[in-house]
Amino acid sequence: MPMTLTTYWTNELSALAAVLAATQAELNTSRTGARDAGVALATAASKAQAAKEAVNTARRKLSGAAMPADGEALLDAMRAAIAAWRQAVADHAAQAAATQQAEARRDALQLRADTQQAAHDEASQALERETRQTVQRSAWVLAATTPPVGDLPGQAAAALTANEAAATTAVENDFPANADPDKSFLGRARARRLLAQNVAGDAADLAAASVAASTTWSEASTRKKDLVARKQREFDAAVEHLRRFAESAPRTIQAIADLARLATGPSVLTAEERAELITADATLEGDREDALALLTTRDEAQEELQQAQAAYADALAIARIASPDKTDAQLRAADAALQTKFDAMATKASAMVAADTAMGNDADGTPRSILKIWFAAVPDALWEQLDKLDNSLAILGAAKATVPANLVTAVETAEDALAVALSAARIEARQIAAREQGLASLHAAASAAATLSGRREQAAQRYLALA
Repeated sequence: MPMTLTTYWTNELSALAAVLAATQAELNTSRTGARDAGVALATAASKAQAAKEAVNTARRKLSGAAMPADGEALLDAMRAAIAAWRQAVADHAAQAAATQQAEARRDALQLRADTQQAAHDEASQALERETRQTVQRSAWVLAATTPPVGDLPGQAAAALTANEAAATTAVENDFPANADPDKSFLGRARARRLLAQNVAGDAADLAAASVAASTTWSEASTRKKDLVARKQREFDAAVEHLRRFAESAPRTIQAIADLARLATGPSVLTAEERAELITADATLEGDREDALALLTTRDEAQEELQQAQAAYADALAIARIASPDKTDAQLRAADAALQTKFDAMATKASAMVAADTAMGNDADGTPRSILKIWFAAVPDALWEQLDKLDNSLAILGAAKATVPANLVTAVETAEDALAVALSAARIEARQIAAREQGLASLHAAASAAATLSGRREQAAQRYLALA
């Protein structure tokens, strides 16, 4: 059964709460141990100081002895005081080491608890967020799979069957007709609209390609956390498709109505507008069609230039990821294929300039002027009819092809994949944190041992204490 993100975060939060509670218990015990060790260290320091003072007292008494017989007893007393002092010093060194170990363990547990608390807080917030989002997704699922939205694919198919042909004929018959695609007014108008849309589309494609290249580079590290980004994007995309369909009723219903009106509505052209747009003058018609062929060549050259620019930008982004410190010129010098794409832009730009020049300037009688006047002969009402037709067909075609159950399945599959990736990534993150904290503790222990090394060596060598 696919795992939901709510289930994942619930389990994660429960596991983190249990781990955090265990660590807090250890931390509390270690705090007590460190505090007791500190008290014992202070006591050992006091004993060492008292023993040192006893040695000094014995030394003064020995130096003040009046008779040799008295001195022998005082010498024995001083020797005993020195032995006691050295033992006290050794005890103090041992207690200092024990205190350092206790404090190091307390600090390591505190760091572990802080890390676990941060992970617990993050999981708690993620669960709250995912709970809200799950409610929203559930609402979209219900809307997408039940009437009226669930019936939209069938309604769209019926609307297309009933009205697509009639609406298309009604609108397209108001435009000049020509079987030659290079000389088709309507075909060129639609192609130019698509060409303008492609500017934004190319930018979006370039951004997507850059993300894909970056993701591929990151995933090559085999780190689990670098596998999450792709799963997150795939899940977000699946949810977005579900959302758009669940909320598509207004625009789909409007498209159905628009198509029906276009199929039965009258022409928006007046007799004068039709005569100007669809001329009976064979010479003017020929000039228009020749000019349209030049515009087709010019538009195709622009499209090729845009494609060359997008191809170079895509390749450049990939090359820059591999060699971030090089300039664009250095990247091209090191990559013949990249240089070829760069050179292609100049070639395509020259071709576009040549094709644009062939259309002439805005002077009367030039192909450019002929086309401007011809396109201006189309009233806004007819352009709006064409936009409604094409938009309605696109909306209804997408709705007809939609299978609501597939949208739901896509979300569930992507959600499960994301939950699995998150689980692996968070385990990896905890492993990394444990290694880093373990290394930090070992380095701290090494530093502490080095600090006490001299005292412990002296205590072991001179005082017969444990090393």
